[in-house]
Amino acid sequence: MSPNQTEDCGLKDSCLPAGREDCGLKDCGLKRLIIACDSFKDSLGAFAVCEAVKRGVQLADPGIHCTLLPMADGGEGTAEILAHYTGGQMVEMVSVGPLFRPVKASYGISKDGRTAFIDMAACSGLQLLKRGERNPMLTSTFGTGLMIKNAVERGAEKIVLGIGGSATNDAGMGMATALGFSFFDKNGKLLKGRGKDLRAVAHFTESGFLSKGLLSEKNKNVEVEVLCDVNNVLYGAGGASLVYAPQKGADGKMVTDLDLGLRSFAEMVAGQTGRHFENLPGAGAAGGTGFGAKVFLQANLTSGIDKVLEAAGFERLLEGADLVITGEGKIDEQTASGKLIAGICRKAKKKKVPVAALCGALEASPEVVKKIGLAAAFSIVNRPMDLEEALKNTAVLLEETAAHLVGLKLSTF
Repeated sequence: MSPNQTEDCGLKDSCLPAGREDCGLKDCGLKRLIIACDSFKDSLGAFAVCEAVKRGVQLADPGIHCTLLPMADGGEGTAEILAHYTGGQMVEMVSVGPLFRPVKASYGISKDGRTAFIDMAACSGLQLLKRGERNPMLTSTFGTGLMIKNAVERGAEKIVLGIGGSATNDAGMGMATALGFSFFDKNGKLLKGRGKDLRAVAHFTESGFLSKGLLSEKNKNVEVEVLCDVNNVLYGAGGASLVYAPQKGADGKMVTDLDLGLRSFAEMVAGQTGRHFENLPGAGAAGGTGFGAKVFLQANLTSGIDKVLEAAGFERLLEGADLVITGEGKIDEQTASGKLIAGICRKAKKKKVPVAALCGALEASPEVVKKIGLAAAFSIVNRPMDLEEALKNTAVLLEETAAHLVGLKLSTF
């Protein structure tokens, strides 16, 4: 039988994961693809992206078996993805945004109700602010703290917090404030918990919902896991402010002030508690939220990419796969350092499964594409068009490019 034939051999549903080798019918035409895509920002969510790619694959060959694994990397959308893989659901609440305005926000709850999946971006995210409102001196993670509190009050025993996409640079002080901590300046004035307050903090107290940096007696069994895929320390040349604050609206003076604020805050924490987490890889993530979560919630920092891949059963599903198609809005030099696609490539390489990527903007050279671990990368923009048109037609462009990609792959069999 030709490898390109799509006639069902009758073993599709009973083949072992490594079916083509194990069933003795290596050339039976049974082809397996994994479609593991992130969302395309401002256009399609991860679920819709995967469906569009599948339609394109099956235009090229309707007999290809596609496993759809919507992905996220610890930023916006991660809560929904993890709730999906745990058979859970999303719940809505009213929280506050980065500038303390009320916002409707959702987080995920696992099927058994024991684990809550929270995106920091849902209420402390940059996408909630207009460009002229972006100012990390004024923004706060207070709303994220309210979401954590709501989830624990619902009975969650574990909080999985994705901290990508933040608009903040407050070292998690706002989050801690929402959970019962109080921060004071040298005159005893209560501080609100914003970036501008960092340098003013002289001491803090712990009461109410939390106690002594541990969850209170009522909530003492709650575990907090922070999803973080950057290695930035809290302050200095590789710290939160110098690296990320300009993306959040900070000018040069703000960057300097925020960096000094993070240093001062860390020194205050160390003096009062003896805790030194400022040089911990990931402490500078999300404007220092990694640091704050470690200090005030005794959180564990783990890889968001690995968490999602584990929840999806990605490594197990690689067995017997011919190709992984992944994708996200942009592929550039940063993709090689900790983003979702690089994580997928690392896992697939171990199983010797090639990975191809689709994206809107391809800003990586062939050398960088190879460094990421991709066999190939393709922009779905196939003709001159403005951003508005590209966003409107993302689904169709994904379908067309996936069909061309698979057609090329089939021609090499």
